[in-house]
Amino acid sequence: MNNGKQYNTKQREMIFRCISSQGGEYVTIKQIAEYLEGRNLKVGLTTIYRTIDKLIAEGKIASVSIDGIKGKCYRFIANSHDKESFPLKCEECGRLVQIKCPELGHLYDHLREEHKVQVDSEKIMFYGICDKCK
Repeated sequence: MNNGKQYNTKQREMIFRCISSQGGEYVTIKQIAEYLEGRNLKVGLTTIYRTIDKLIAEGKIASVSIDGIKGKCYRFIANSHDKESFPLKCEECGRLVQIKCPELGHLYDHLREEHKVQVDSEKIMFYGICDKCK
């Protein structure tokens, strides 16, 4: 019985390190598995998925579904301000860019207060042209 304690195994630490080392960029389960393999760590997909679920529940990472990519993508949340950011998928190069904008929080508040709807920010994806392609 672990009494609700979270144990930091080497596998968990390496999965978290893989995601947090990406500078806010998204990674897939496949990329995480390749990262671990490249460091001679044998970690099963079940363990990766289970660890990802725990990290999401703890608010340490975010997930998003992206058109054209099988499965979800994950990124590190450095602080509470990261929750005021959103992904933009570039329609030119396919790159996924994280846009930080506190105005998005105001939009969510407006929608909740004026229109009585709750937005699931984990499922929002903007499409457009990134700064490198513009």
